[in-house]
Amino acid sequence: MAEWLYEEGIGEARAGLIEHGRRMRAVMRYVPRRYNPAIIEALSLNGALDPELSKDAQAQRLDATVAWMDAHDAEGRWSGRIAQEGGFHFERLWRGVTDHHMIEGGFIGSAEARKLHKVAAENLDAYESAAKLVKPSAVEDAPEPDSEDDGGTPDRSATVGQGTIIRPTQLFDAVIAAGRKGLAVQRYKGLGEMNAEQLWETTLDPDNRALLQVKIEDADVTDEIFSRLMGDVVETRREFIQDNALNVANLDI
Repeated sequence: MAEWLYEEGIGEARAGLIEHGRRMRAVMRYVPRRYNPAIIEALSLNGALDPELSKDAQAQRLDATVAWMDAHDAEGRWSGRIAQEGGFHFERLWRGVTDHHMIEGGFIGSAEARKLHKVAAENLDAYESAAKLVKPSAVEDAPEPDSEDDGGTPDRSATVGQGTIIRPTQLFDAVIAAGRKGLAVQRYKGLGEMNAEQLWETTLDPDNRALLQVKIEDADVTDEIFSRLMGDVVETRREFIQDNALNVANLDI
């Protein structure tokens, strides 16, 4: 199994491969959700989405995809064939149950499929075998290979991310997850999502808070502003932001 070293900082971790994984992830967002993303990515890595393929060549690429998926699935057994309408019909046999996955011919000939084929072709060699992302210290501290072991791979506890990596999006997700380790990301979407201390400091503390009184005679203006900023019509809200963007003071981001 190959080992991809992960330095502190995403830029040192095979930057080209990670950028490739990011681009694959971006294109995969346009794949219909009814398709298994692992199958679509496997098809692209094995050249089955090449729009220039002949029927025989397409069948060969499909067989290569099935073999690739079967080799990386410890529990299931895969098979596949070209459907009558020109799509791909995959089957996964798992514990006596067969799952069917249909990839319609319309998608195989789509612009998204051509884009996936083009992007995947840039780094096919990197995914010929499974790999895992490890820190350099894990390799340095690894025991010497023994004649009876699997080559002296580092302890899995030093692995960055989860499990093995066989697809570009898996590499990208593993690096992003490693970069976020130890960080707390919070989202301030309203008072209810703040911690108690933050709510006191920003809103409830009498020394810091600012209270605005709305009088009954202002009800019509208040309702108009509320409807403009919080209503269902997007255009009026956009116009308000554009007209007042340069007048903002004390903006809290």
